[in-house]
Amino acid sequence: MPAAVLPAAPAPSAESGDPFLDQVVVTVSDRLRVRSEPRVSDDSIRYEPVLPLGTELTVLDGPVSASGYTWYKVAPVSFGGLEGPGYGWVALAGTDGEPWIALAQSPTAPAPGTATGTLTWQRVPTATAIAGGGSRGLKLRYLSTVPGGLLTVGGDVRGAVVLSSPDGVQWTRARDNAAFDFASVRAVAGQGGMLVAVGARSGSNRGLLWTTTDGLTWRDGGYAFAGNIEVVGVAAGAGSFAVAGSFRTPADASGLRRLVGAAWTSVDGRTWDRFVMPSDADAGDFRLTFITFAGSRFVALGRASDTDAHPGMLVWTSTDGREWRRGQDIAIGRNGSIADIALGPSGALVAVGWTTATPSHAAAFTSPEGLRWTPVPDGPTLEGAVMRGLACDERHCLAVGESAGASPSNAAAWTTADGVTWSRTGPMSGLGDVGMRDVALTGQGAVAIGWAVALFEGAPYVDNAAFWVTPPVALPAPVPPATVATIAGHWETLPSMSTARIYPVVAVGKDGRIYVFGGKTRPAGTGMPIQTSSVEIFDPATNAWSSGTPIPGPGRVRLVAVTAADGRIFLFHRTSRLVLVYDPARSAWTTGPSVPSGTYVYGAVAGPGPLVSVVTAKGSSLWLYSLDPVTGRWRSRGATSGVPIALGADGLLYGATGSRAWAIDPTTGQTSPRNATPEFADFVSAAPGPGGLIWAVGAAYLHPSGVRWAEWSRPVVEAYDPATDSWLLAPRPAVLRWWHAVAGSGDRLYVIGGRTETTGTYTTAVEVFIVD
Repeated sequence: MPAAVLPAAPAPSAESGDPFLDQVVVTVSDRLRVRSEPRVSDDSIRYEPVLPLGTELTVLDGPVSASGYTWYKVAPVSFGGLEGPGYGWVALAGTDGEPWIALAQSPTAPAPGTATGTLTWQRVPTATAIAGGGSRGLKLRYLSTVPGGLLTVGGDVRGAVVLSSPDGVQWTRARDNAAFDFASVRAVAGQGGMLVAVGARSGSNRGLLWTTTDGLTWRDGGYAFAGNIEVVGVAAGAGSFAVAGSFRTPADASGLRRLVGAAWTSVDGRTWDRFVMPSDADAGDFRLTFITFAGSRFVALGRASDTDAHPGMLVWTSTDGREWRRGQDIAIGRNGSIADIALGPSGALVAVGWTTATPSHAAAFTSPEGLRWTPVPDGPTLEGAVMRGLACDERHCLAVGESAGASPSNAAAWTTADGVTWSRTGPMSGLGDVGMRDVALTGQGAVAIGWAVALFEGAPYVDNAAFWVTPPVALPAPVPPATVATIAGHWETLPSMSTARIYPVVAVGKDGRIYVFGGKTRPAGTGMPIQTSSVEIFDPATNAWSSGTPIPGPGRVRLVAVTAADGRIFLFHRTSRLVLVYDPARSAWTTGPSVPSGTYVYGAVAGPGPLVSVVTAKGSSLWLYSLDPVTGRWRSRGATSGVPIALGADGLLYGATGSRAWAIDPTTGQTSPRNATPEFADFVSAAPGPGGLIWAVGAAYLHPSGVRWAEWSRPVVEAYDPATDSWLLAPRPAVLRWWHAVAGSGDRLYVIGGRTETTGTYTTAVEVFIVD
């Protein structure tokens, strides 16, 4: 992938004692490029012609480290015809470590034309590569060079993942960020001291944006692109960022809405303007699939929805990201695709991909300007694999991929000096069942990311967090995962309820009894679930259940029950503004003050003071209200993005999900994220409980790929401490269940009802965790 460059042109400075300064050196590699500036950038002119093998040069200045190379300012001793002032900057060595210049009289200098030989790739175990090991379902999509090292992005079961590394061997996660929750990063690009990443939320194609200045702390740019658009990539160059995506146009007179590709451009990474790609009248619907900046231009690719009429890749170029020019379709075929584009060593653009994935057959193309593409000659080196990632430097290009469709799959790599003639870098079957997705060149060699198959409990799974380096290096010891504090206690089974139910609503009364309201049940003899009006009450003193007065009125979806300061229990509904009030002393129901807005209550909690805080809908936003149970008056507090579970000792409202905790200001609704859970969980129910903690009980998936398979599921119990902003783990209960309820009283946490994973049936089972 192209480098995500944050320009910081270093000033040339001679270092005393440098062995090359004021000496005569000789080129020990053919076709060495001379540049006007010591870096790879648009303002560094590529002088012609390239220097042949054995050219003698006088070193005038240096060294300067930039763009992954060490540069020296040189003037030819006798070579004539060099453009410019007759001198310029050359790189000491390639990114794979092969020397390009050496002292003319050095007895240890490599012989001119010495080949580096077959690349030897080394797998870096995930436990070594990522501090604390990998994460379930981690899929890496994109790899790029940045100042100080490398950046790779993707996502796992928790959300977006950004990893940075100085060498490709050890990677560091970006700092915890709630903006990454349930999202995946698809691409990243940088310039002018800023990196921009784009992606989407899980289950949605609507484009998201993040920015950073250091690669570790990311700012949430939210839905920066107007409308419901799909984004596929981002590129940077010519002083602008450009994001590629697609959107549907407003309906025309006949009601037709077209799918069209577009670029969104920005100079600051915050304010974006949309520019629709020009297309032929007969192109019909089309979407963009790729964008990059190579050489001096943006290049965007797309696909027509009608691949029979347009089997090739659509292509556009732009010098500024605003005015786009349509090129000739790339003749890749309807079953093929272009995966990556880079500026090749000859100054032409190089594209790699495949014509077919099964059977796999790689393809490469070259273009002088990005508008006309010529396929390279086919041959045995392109058979049996696909190209997915590409990186180029001054001398050659390196492409990586795998033998798609084969079992086991083998990684594949190719090199070329001109973008036309490709050769395999050597056998790679020893790496196992793997595939490489992207590659980057560094000052020490090359780094690749991808996936690898491993065994888990005897069954194969795809571990998408796979890393390789070449040449091999001495690997450091793995960094163990951080330890998480635990809570001592044990689980006991309590008498069962009378009615099996999912989504029960539970409240702890002032009398210490546990009140269970409603939920969904299946009457005997029928498979059709209904909303039950049943009320059951558990008395810890007698360890027995009794029945309460049923909920009046038709069956509705109940959401939450809150015990007010005066002992009455307020029952809120998910799809109604209706509020019912239960008086435990009289076992009687009355109607309370209706929710002031919306028909969908998200959550409610007692506090602060005698008030009840409720989150419901107001327009397109979540809104926090407070209810005075005595007067029945509601008060609007403000927009919020969290759902409260408990009132903290600091006066803030707190919520908890399977991914993290949240704090909510009860007076304004302003929400701020807190620490992430140590173990990501689904189907979580949460409640205040023992120790003043917020307890979350759900289901985690043990399988490293993150798949939701019953045989790899397990219950998980986590507790959040608002005072220390930290999580603790508790022992797991015996029953794995979904759609249950939890309630805390004293030193006990109750888990009630739900659906059991082992049988898939609604359950009456009740368990209690007792803190030791």
